[in-house]
Amino acid sequence: MSDVNHPTRNWVAAVGRIDPVLFSHLVRSRIRDEQSYLAQEHRLPRRIRGLAAQTRRDLLILERIPLADLVRVSPPWLLDMRLEEMGVPAALCEKLNADCPRGIGDPALPALSAEERDVVRLALYRAGKAGAPGVTTAPAPPTEIGRAHV
Repeated sequence: MSDVNHPTRNWVAAVGRIDPVLFSHLVRSRIRDEQSYLAQEHRLPRRIRGLAAQTRRDLLILERIPLADLVRVSPPWLLDMRLEEMGVPAALCEKLNADCPRGIGDPALPALSAEERDVVRLALYRAGKAGAPGVTTAPAPPTEIGRAHV
């Protein structure tokens, strides 16, 4: 997890690409990698601490999911997004667009290097977190915890 060039192994660096606001909180708290996170996370404000923990968990799990499986479980709207919209770098977009013109969901997805897979994986995650274009989420209905439902 100390490899700075690997997007999710250094999950704090990956946060900088998917959530600049959270990243700025981490940087201000002197959190720059896993070791400093473990030493400093207790000092984060409660809301930021929870968000950092969730994002860390997501990114550490994400790196273990094969890209083909991640693509397979992605919703249609995400698979239909242009790679550029997801933040995939231009050179990789050109390679992917040439090999699979229908986008990331194209069954002809070419063999990618580990680094390229990580870039696409992180782009899918970031785009998925942002949600479907043009869709707003309704607030969750209130729940009554501890009340029996008959």
